[in-house]
Order: sequence, then C-alpha cells, then structure tokens
Amino acid sequence: MAVRTLVLASDNDTAWRLVFVAAEPHLYVEFARHGIEPDPSDRITVDDFLAWRPNGSLHQQALESFAGWVCIALE
Repeated sequence: MAVRTLVLASDNDTAWRLVFVAAEPHLYVEFARHGIEPDPSDRITVDDFLAWRPNGSLHQQALESFAGWVCIALE
C-alpha cells in the first residue's frame, strides 16, 4: 500500500504529518514521535484535525501549514 506523508510541523521530539493512503484513497493527519512509526489506527481525519482547537504552538503551526498547503494546491 502506497503511503505518502508530508510534515506539517515538528519540533525536536514530535511531528504533525499529513498522510495520504493511495489504496483507499484517503487523507489523514497523525501526530508522531520521531523514530517511532505510529499505529495507522491512531490517524485522524482531516475534518477532525480542523475541528480541534490548537492545543499548543506546534498544533497551531500544523494547522497553518495545512491551510497553506491547501491554498497552494488550489492555485
């Protein structure tokens, strides 16, 4: 199964990543610790990601990065 990821925001320990699963096809967001592959069942939908209020500066950066990515993709 082809899975593509894009880091939305990261710090020294963790990262918010956009995940595209080509076999479904579906777009998810995941929060991951560096060096540890998260369980795919922990991925959230983009709708849920956008509905949450940011719980910190890294989460806020991820939301802003996602919005920027969408704007670029739509140009």
